Amino acid sequence: MFWRQLVADARTFVRLGTSERWLIACVAITSLIATVLLLVSIERKNATLAGLIEISYPIFIVLFTWLLFRQIHLTWTSAFGGLLIMVGAAIIIAGGRGG
Repeated sequence: MFWRQLVADARTFVRLGTSERWLIACVAITSLIATVLLLVSIERKNATLAGLIEISYPIFIVLFTWLLFRQIHLTWTSAFGGLLIMVGAAIIIAGGRGG
C-alpha cells in the first residue's frame, strides 16, 4: 500500500510545472535542515532546551507572516498562549535547567 502511494505521488510530482517542483524541493530541503538542526541541538545542549526552542516556532510563524506578507492571523487566545509559552521557556532557562 505504501509503495502504491509513493509511486502515485512520484507521478504527480513529474506532471507538475517547474515552479511547483522548486517549491516542493525548497520545502523538503528546509524541513530536512530544521530536523537536522534540532537533532544537533539536542546532542550539543540537551533535550529540554531543544524542546523549548521547538515549541516556540508558532511565535516565529506569526512574526514572519507579518514581516513577509503583512498579514496577522492572531487572536487574543493564541497571543495569550504564545505569551505563556515564552514565559514558561524563560522560567526554565532562568532556573538553569535549559542549558
